[in-house]
Amino acid sequence: MKNVAAVTKNARTPVGLGLGQVIKSGKIIYNIFLEPPFSILHQGTGQPKVQLFAGINLQFPKGQ
Repeated sequence: MKNVAAVTKNARTPVGLGLGQVIKSGKIIYNIFLEPPFSILHQGTGQPKVQLFAGINLQFPKGQ
């Protein structure tokens, strides 16, 4: 993924590897993850060197 702002010539190229866990509780499946993408190439002011990406995904059974 590469983000580029054409007008200001700001750019960054993040690379990340994350950790996650899939948990089943009853009929619901939880997918929890955390990923810190580091910027290996960045140009311009205000470009982050490290960010934090986290999420939760819930999967419910199809109604019958």
